[in-house]
Amino acid sequence: MLEHSQQTVIILVIISPSDNNNSSQPRWKLSLERSFSIEAIDVNILSKQLSCELVLNIHSNFPMPIEAEEILISIDTVSQSKKDSLHSKRYCVEKYRKNSRPFPQKLPMLEEMDYQEDKTLASVNIVCDSDKYWLDSIRRQDSQQKLNKTTIPSRGNFTKKFSCTNITLKPGDNTIVLKSNMYKSGIYRISQLCIESHKRLEFLSNPLQPKVLFEIKESMASVTVTPLSDLVAGIHIPIEIKIDTGSSTLPAGSKLVLSSSPGLSYLPESQDTSLHHPLETQITLPLKEDQLGAFTTSNLRLIMIAELPHQKDNAKIDHSMWIKCPWSEEQNHVKFAFEMPFACSCKLQTVSLRKFLQVTVQGFTKFNISLTSASLTCSETLKPVTVFFPISVCENKTATLVWELLLSQSEDIKSNLEPLNSIQQQYSVEDNKENEHHLPLLKDSVYSPSKQKKRTDHEMSTAEEQCFSLDFTLNYSYGNYSSRFACLYNISNYKTLYIVETRIESLKGASDFCRVSTMCHLIIEISKVFSSPVEYCLTYEVVADQTLWAVCGSNADHIAMDEVSKKASISLDVMPLINGHLPIPLVKISKYFPPSKGFRGHRNQARSEVFSPGEVYNKSKASQVHVIVPSANNEL
Repeated sequence: MLEHSQQTVIILVIISPSDNNNSSQPRWKLSLERSFSIEAIDVNILSKQLSCELVLNIHSNFPMPIEAEEILISIDTVSQSKKDSLHSKRYCVEKYRKNSRPFPQKLPMLEEMDYQEDKTLASVNIVCDSDKYWLDSIRRQDSQQKLNKTTIPSRGNFTKKFSCTNITLKPGDNTIVLKSNMYKSGIYRISQLCIESHKRLEFLSNPLQPKVLFEIKESMASVTVTPLSDLVAGIHIPIEIKIDTGSSTLPAGSKLVLSSSPGLSYLPESQDTSLHHPLETQITLPLKEDQLGAFTTSNLRLIMIAELPHQKDNAKIDHSMWIKCPWSEEQNHVKFAFEMPFACSCKLQTVSLRKFLQVTVQGFTKFNISLTSASLTCSETLKPVTVFFPISVCENKTATLVWELLLSQSEDIKSNLEPLNSIQQQYSVEDNKENEHHLPLLKDSVYSPSKQKKRTDHEMSTAEEQCFSLDFTLNYSYGNYSSRFACLYNISNYKTLYIVETRIESLKGASDFCRVSTMCHLIIEISKVFSSPVEYCLTYEVVADQTLWAVCGSNADHIAMDEVSKKASISLDVMPLINGHLPIPLVKISKYFPPSKGFRGHRNQARSEVFSPGEVYNKSKASQVHVIVPSANNEL
């Protein structure tokens, strides 16, 4: 039986005054295992402070407090291949104790009492627990004199370390917090513990077992863009750009460079909105003048404007933003999808010789749009028909604005019409907050349609340009914005040249009813209102619903116009197939150019050309005729 008695070793160190200032004196090194025992280690990563924290639970075997000038734990770098051996951060040192020598650890001694038959105490024995762990740990050499010969470990590399200063180690358990700067990303291992005391005394541990490893990961800087309101094209959209530095540091004077797709512009929010500032598709935003430290954020405000494209539906308008950051060579790509607030379309309406311009405003957004005023200007005199303002427009709600075009009544069409050409639309929007000055106009966005066919001299001289402008106020999530929408509409050949009138008559005359499966007359009357300087013939075509009417004979032919009366009358035979109020078949007329001798003797083929929408007025359009059931003695 191995008897073990607890002994107290008192080391008295006498340091002369000259030793205090002599750093070249060699240090006394002792093994830490005899004087201290490590109970637990916990490593914490403090990302925001860019540091690491190690909590050390250590037990002091000294009977009196020990003043430690500095406590150090060295850190070694571990290669990536050993990452799989990474343990959890908190450890109990049971394995550490098992691998170390048991002395001077306390043996698990038990008190054993032997009693006689009369239950009187015979003897008292102190025995060691028969646990296999302790029996295996006690070796024969432990009872030899070599027990007191301890190998003092050598001091390792403490370039990277956890440390704390001026700590008092009390007898028993102590909890100590050591700190270290955060090094570059990687895997690190806690290697050796060193306690420096009394200037020249060092307690050094063997390499700590099991290996305590921890990993440091680098947090990259990032930038995010957040719109502060719903994305609506044509108005000012405030956005917030948030910069998160992560674990890196941005030096003073760092800048963000923003570029965008065509049609998306920027305006710094700090500028005076009452002045006219040019809108840019690329802008440089300086960050704070001071240095941005690690794990800090910086917010920038910006105004973003998406131009209104030429479209009549509510399809989303896709735009992109590219951000060049100072910490990366790659650009961050941000996508936006804007919705159309509304769309405007212009249409020429004809009532005999009178002309009306109808502008339709179709709302596409859920926000309320108040139309406060509208104007339409051209060389001809305009008379407004819609005079009631304001008009509210929103999703699935339409507003219609009408002006009458007062035309001269001269027969010479060429001398009385001002030039007006192909359809073009030019949009511009100027936004401002309520009760503020107007902001500068956006950059012009001109819509150019595809190549159109070559016009005749007559067509080029019969066109009129109209400028339409609309003042509106949009009430949306970020506030009320008053804006102006402007566009150009060009309508060519808008004066009435021909009036077409059709009617259905029974074979017995106008006094009789039309009957099913009974032949009737389709009478077409064409009147010429104005003469044209361009010589051409006329052709007609009857377009009938084959489920309602049967056209007997040819449904298309040339028109012989009387030069004196400037009228033509055509009669066709048609048969109604069902009874009821049936729409009269539609009659279309077009220009006909017969074959002619062309350049270098080549003969041009015959061709037909349709009239512009305002040149032919169909007086009987949408007219109906009452068809009754056939009589009993009806014969074909």
